Amino acid sequence: MKPYQVLLPLILIALLSMGFSQTMIPATQSSSYQLSSINNSGITGTVYLADYGMNTLLVVVNVRGADPNLSYPAHIHIGSCGSNGDVVIPLENVSGATALSITMTNAAYTDIAAGSYYVNVHRPEDMSNIVACAEVGMAAQATPSETGQTGLAQGSQLATGVKPEEFATQMRTEGYGIFAVNNSGISGQIQIVENAEGGADVIVTLSNIQRNQHYGLEIFQGDCGPDRPSLIKLEPVPSVVGDPNASETRTDLTYSDLAESNNFVYVYAPEGAVLACGEVGVGALSQ
Repeated sequence: MKPYQVLLPLILIALLSMGFSQTMIPATQSSSYQLSSINNSGITGTVYLADYGMNTLLVVVNVRGADPNLSYPAHIHIGSCGSNGDVVIPLENVSGATALSITMTNAAYTDIAAGSYYVNVHRPEDMSNIVACAEVGMAAQATPSETGQTGLAQGSQLATGVKPEEFATQMRTEGYGIFAVNNSGISGQIQIVENAEGGADVIVTLSNIQRNQHYGLEIFQGDCGPDRPSLIKLEPVPSVVGDPNASETRTDLTYSDLAESNNFVYVYAPEGAVLACGEVGVGALSQ
């Protein structure tokens, strides 16, 4: 896993050197946007923006329907889907195997979230073939006439049945830190993403874990501690093909069940010991 995938909250933890209960660092600002299929590609998903301070913007592109054998170029452009705008931020390629692109950039969150931008995902063998697009920032709030939705960029066309204004669907998302227990050295992040089809996606990334080991994950009700009611067992790490540090779970539990309630996540060693804990939802915000 590349260094930026450890994510900025872990850097902040090292800088702060504070106690366990004081280092829950959710994004100070975040937003998520629907990535819609273009050219009947069948590729959809979300674009997640998060500001963790220190002039650093995290951009996560999470897709569904990608070919696991391909790596898809992606960029943030100025304008709106179909406007053929210039590239302003090149993103890490979207891995079909992991379904993720994770990019750290020094662009300002407020500039992107308050501007008119869009994310294009391309076929690797033909950059003119756009497979998915997401309106980002104010472009997601505007009507097609306001964003200049005339013509189609680089030979692309909207998928059958998709209206331009449907790009504007904004999904809620939030990320939380996971922190070591008993000097295990294991840390990471848990991200809750509202699913347009209902329920939620839970993405966990861990660092400092051993290869060829599986780490259990479980969300409980209440604050980090023993004897709490279990809410859901997550897919273990690893569960994402091609990424030994990641887990992705799709659940019928809603975004509100997970991110707007008082919960926490445990990370277990293969033999069952608790290695790390992270407050999720209102518990993290109250730290």
